[in-house]
Amino acid sequence: MKIIYLRFINFFIGVYKQHYPFAVFIALIFILFFPVLFFKKLWPGSDPLLTFYPYSFHYFNNMSHWDTSILSGVSIGALPASFAGNWIYYKIFSFSFLDFIGFYNILIFFYFILTAAFSYAASRKIGFDKLVSVLVTSVYIFSAYNLSWMVNIVTAPSLFIFPALVYFLLKFKEEYNWFWSILGGIFLGLSLTMGQPQFVMIAALGGFLFSLFLILPARNESPRWKFLAAFLVICIIGFALSAFQLISEYRSIQLSQRSAALTFQDSQVCALGIPDFARYLVPNFNFGVSCESLLYVGVLPLILAIFAIFNFKNDQKKYFFWSFLLAFSILFSLKYSPLAWIFHQLPIWQNVRGPGRFLMLGNFSLAVLAGYGFNWILKSKESLKELKIFVWIKQIFWVFLSVLIIINVLGLFKNTFIKWATAYFNKYYYTKTIGLPIEHYHRSIENLISANFYTFNFLNKDFAAPFVLTAVAFLIIIYIKKFDKTVLFYITLLSGFIWAITSPMVSSGLRRNFFDETPVIQFLKNQKQPFRIYSLLPNLSAYQLVALRQGAAENDQNEFLKITLPANLNLVHGLDSIDGYEQTVPRRTSRILAELLSERAPLGNKIAEARLKPGEKIKIFENRANLLRMMNVKYIISAYSLDEKVFKKVFETKITRFDVPIYIYENKNILPRFYFAKSTKSIESDELKALNQILAPDIDFKAVSLIECGGNCGYASGGEILDFEYKNGYLRLNTENQIDNWLVFSESYNSGWLVRINDEAAPIYRANYVYQAVKVPAGKNIIEFKYK
Repeated sequence: MKIIYLRFINFFIGVYKQHYPFAVFIALIFILFFPVLFFKKLWPGSDPLLTFYPYSFHYFNNMSHWDTSILSGVSIGALPASFAGNWIYYKIFSFSFLDFIGFYNILIFFYFILTAAFSYAASRKIGFDKLVSVLVTSVYIFSAYNLSWMVNIVTAPSLFIFPALVYFLLKFKEEYNWFWSILGGIFLGLSLTMGQPQFVMIAALGGFLFSLFLILPARNESPRWKFLAAFLVICIIGFALSAFQLISEYRSIQLSQRSAALTFQDSQVCALGIPDFARYLVPNFNFGVSCESLLYVGVLPLILAIFAIFNFKNDQKKYFFWSFLLAFSILFSLKYSPLAWIFHQLPIWQNVRGPGRFLMLGNFSLAVLAGYGFNWILKSKESLKELKIFVWIKQIFWVFLSVLIIINVLGLFKNTFIKWATAYFNKYYYTKTIGLPIEHYHRSIENLISANFYTFNFLNKDFAAPFVLTAVAFLIIIYIKKFDKTVLFYITLLSGFIWAITSPMVSSGLRRNFFDETPVIQFLKNQKQPFRIYSLLPNLSAYQLVALRQGAAENDQNEFLKITLPANLNLVHGLDSIDGYEQTVPRRTSRILAELLSERAPLGNKIAEARLKPGEKIKIFENRANLLRMMNVKYIISAYSLDEKVFKKVFETKITRFDVPIYIYENKNILPRFYFAKSTKSIESDELKALNQILAPDIDFKAVSLIECGGNCGYASGGEILDFEYKNGYLRLNTENQIDNWLVFSESYNSGWLVRINDEAAPIYRANYVYQAVKVPAGKNIIEFKYK
């Protein structure tokens, strides 16, 4: 036994000695993840807080694809933008010592390690030694792009696939062994099953371009078409393995606004403009940048990549592909790029939005070029000062430093700028607004100017850390003669790690108590269920009633949002809502939620975003009380006062240090979750025409149900539900009715639902625009709804 133990220890010591740079890098990643793996920290951002952690809670506790808690019921497992195939992990693994937060964080850690492993393996196959391969990996892993998308459970599985494809294609080149294509297909299948298809498509496009590069013949050789065949084998296997998930996602998307091809203008949302490129130097630059501007990779790697490109003429073949791919990804990411327009004409690419996402390919290319630059600068450091680019870099540094000093000096006079701006606003712009109190706009101006100066303040940690690292990068280049390879390796590696661990994508974020019960949740849990809730304009009220107050901080807004129970947070507390935070929400659901002032509706008449005063929006909401009753909404959470002739106030509390009041209103006479219709009316099946009919203010949904039955609804006069069993994705009822009648089931209509009456299949019709109805024959019946 002792001999086996010693051999085991010797084996790991041998592995460490052979790959010690990578072992050091993995140790740094472990430190990066330590707070979320072993303490109470959450990953930052609204997507993890309001989508991924709540969905993780659902699967961890229910393991059902259908969730009745949000959007009046939705198929989480078939939503590519939210959870995709990651439910498989929850089905296979079950650890009693973990909660849903711990399980989610471990999944992200797994993807992070997988991305690091394939990046390192690809770098080794490209031809770098161990040290430089780790540097290439660290530049890619610690980029702002990867750190931002890595906490997203459906984009994290896409970040490893491009370096993985590079690795498998280079392994195939070494041996012409189809095993590597098959293995590449398996990992592509994993990425397609678990990931967001658009991100994986971008990564696969990079793999295709790399296979084309490998086809190019060397001197006196013919093209090597085997590489294209190898890539096609990878794709065929990958799509075959993931088809079960992709098909269900496709069916769900057909019900959403994303089923239609985007216009080219719509596809350019979040494309890059000129100001975005400042983020290569200043990661938190905020003047006119796009919503997905994630360019920062560290200034030292950027300079090293520039040196590699500068040296392009000396070794064109080595640098050609990576320089081309970097240029390709940047050009594609630019707003209204001709390259993006050409791709938009192709069928597969018509639905791709967010061109900035192509920087996934550009970042890996830049990391590889930084590796080449690292080798070249050590080889050429004696003659470096003779190059013009060296002089330019020194001049850029001094200009950069001078500009920052000037901004910080001007920041000392920010109150003067605020005074000038408010006076200008009062004179020229106030009359053009929607007429909120003028103090509201003054506070907005003050916050805007203060925030912009703070962006470049040396006392701001989110600016100070990258600034110090930038200064270090320039000083290293200036005094490059004093550094050998090992020292420069550790400086570069630690610079990337320091940026990562201090970046807002990692250092910010809430703690697990964000999911603790609040007085609002406790009140709602004490009420007799089932019923649905609705949070009225939580983000607008957080902004107007908290964020604009003197001295308000991010913690105040988070506390406010937690109490007001924004979309999806209800899922963690077992409360059902008609609202939800989901980009692929069905079109009909989105349209009706937009009419109810939902801030999360991606489609429809978005009243929440209209240029109306809060009071005017509230009046519209109150006039929709009949819709809320039909949708089983019994309680409304609001920071705004509502008319008690319409909704009865049943609870009040004050929150944050500003004592902002929060109310709960009761909506009387709501319809139950399932019931027999008293009477029916046939309505149009056309999506927009049916919406106009459902919005009629005088409809009493308790008296009439609107069925899309093709004009053949027949007669209805009620019935009796004797008993029932109801849970996620399942409803079983024993009923009795004197004549044929319609049973309305108020969960979202979805093609995955099947119904059997007395063990015989029956058709499901749309009821009340978004729900389900089935025609029940006279007599005693057993009705079973099941989601598959």
